[in-house]
Amino acid sequence: MGPQEIIPDNDALAAALRQFFLRLHRELERRMVGCGASIAQAKLLQSISSREVTRSTDLATLHDLSPRTITELIDGMERAGLVVRVPDPADRRAKNLTLTPAGVAANVAAEEIRQVFYNDVFDSLDDRERRELGGLLAKLTARPAAP
Repeated sequence: MGPQEIIPDNDALAAALRQFFLRLHRELERRMVGCGASIAQAKLLQSISSREVTRSTDLATLHDLSPRTITELIDGMERAGLVVRVPDPADRRAKNLTLTPAGVAANVAAEEIRQVFYNDVFDSLDDRERRELGGLLAKLTARPAAP
């Protein structure tokens, strides 16, 4: 399908959006391998980095992840030496997450990779096209889910 080709129906449009998202995600994931963090881990590293104190429950809520999923991600990040769990001084039952030096480095590298990648992808659009795409995506996102 060429860049100016009109997509014939809603199914084809949904398929084209899905194909674009998957292609974008796969390529970003491939590029992130070198920084030591997956896309999911990089999102968590960024969230932990931007907050003074973070618990796994905070991250689960922020990223709309199940407790099991967040635990598995954090366990993997801990095994990889990216984060450590430290006791919460205000609640001895809770643990806070802190980036290790390797986690800080992975966070910086992942952010750079992400920025370069997204610039490469979206630099093919001019300012008007970016505004138009942003507006269309915002409109679709704001629409209530179908009954």
